[in-house]
Amino acid sequence: MNGFVLTGFAQSTDWGAICYDLLGAISNIIYRGQINMGWLRDTFSEPGDDSTEVERV
Repeated sequence: MNGFVLTGFAQSTDWGAICYDLLGAISNIIYRGQINMGWLRDTFSEPGDDSTEVERV
C-alpha cells in the first residue's frame, strides 16, 4: 500500500454506516471497526493512467 492509512475515532457502532460515509460502499464483513484489505482491493480498483485527480483522491 502506498499513501496514508485512514484511522480515527468513531462514537457510533454502526460500522456499516461509517464505512459507507467514508468509502461510499459497505463491506459485508466488518469486525470491531476493521475491514478486510482484500475487500478494499476487490471493491476499489487502482486508478488508471488516464484517471483524473479527483478519481485518484
